[in-house]
Amino acid sequence: MQNKEQTTQEKILYAAKAEFLEKGFPKASLRTIVKEAGVTTGALYGYYGSKEALFDALVEECYTHFLSAYRNALDDFDRLPIEQQPERMSTVSQACLEELLLYMFNHREAFHLLLLCSEGTHYSSMKEELVQLEVNATHRYYLVLEKLGAQLLVEGVAQKPGSPMLAATLGGKLVLCLSGNPFAAAATLEQYAIPALLRAAGRREESCIPARTVCTLTNGFSKASKGNRYLRATACGGKVTLPGAGNTEAHSSGALSAMMGCNCLVEIPAGSGPVEPGTEVEVLCFVQ
Repeated sequence: MQNKEQTTQEKILYAAKAEFLEKGFPKASLRTIVKEAGVTTGALYGYYGSKEALFDALVEECYTHFLSAYRNALDDFDRLPIEQQPERMSTVSQACLEELLLYMFNHREAFHLLLLCSEGTHYSSMKEELVQLEVNATHRYYLVLEKLGAQLLVEGVAQKPGSPMLAATLGGKLVLCLSGNPFAAAATLEQYAIPALLRAAGRREESCIPARTVCTLTNGFSKASKGNRYLRATACGGKVTLPGAGNTEAHSSGALSAMMGCNCLVEIPAGSGPVEPGTEVEVLCFVQ
């Protein structure tokens, strides 16, 4: 009897995962899940009292583990003596990132559900939760640098992605702290860190600054922009194309793969609505 119940539950979860992956939480149908699982509606409700509970069963463990691991890594870093934090930041960050990426890789479908299919659930705010943890950690590090005698040059930038960026001088050296989200780090690396490093290496100032130009957008971007937003893109011959056919998920701060082949950032001014194909946009070309 126990094996039969486990088999029934496994069938429900398997069918639910397929349905949520295909349609996302809002459009997923319990009727379809029941049909594909080959069970009765009563059997489903015997295990899961709602569609929300069914989604919970598929993602809750990964969601909790990931946020807990990230918080623990930030707390461990905060507990280091402040004199060690600037030297240890790189190694601690790399170790944390490797651990989290490996966990995500080993639970790919659960994180696909969490990051791309969770609209309408409390999990849809996961990316914002991670960003807020990163912002809070960056502000704590500001205080550490101040205690060590650093001179803060930049304390956050008014843009998305990459708003928590920090620049300071400490012991005659330039300190740059970029966002922990992969694309946010890559964007601010191109905008600020690479120009600063090239200038420090002796390149002429005018050749360190990303060149600006105006291009015609070949595909649109469906999301409104409350603040200044930068989108990865490829510019050629006066036209610029967004990866992922302008799909907003391809441009999330946590997604880096869509940056492959890109050579610029498209600037979307604060207060802009969705951007239509054919719109002329400002483009920042990566420094070569």
